[in-house]
Amino acid sequence: MGRFFLSAGIFLALKLYEWVLKLDPNADEELLLASRSQHIGRWEIPRETYPDGREAYLKREAYLK
Repeated sequence: MGRFFLSAGIFLALKLYEWVLKLDPNADEELLLASRSQHIGRWEIPRETYPDGREAYLKREAYLK
């Protein structure tokens, strides 16, 4: 079987989905959907549109919430 790579967003969404199922194996569909789709739209504002540095990174992250 070949190797494949996931983007950080997809990887984190899958990990959150797994965590939700670990906490509640009977989680409802809405919660599972929310856990998988939390990163949708993040590509709309590229990281490059903000200056380098932690402060700019935190501003972007706050805006994307």
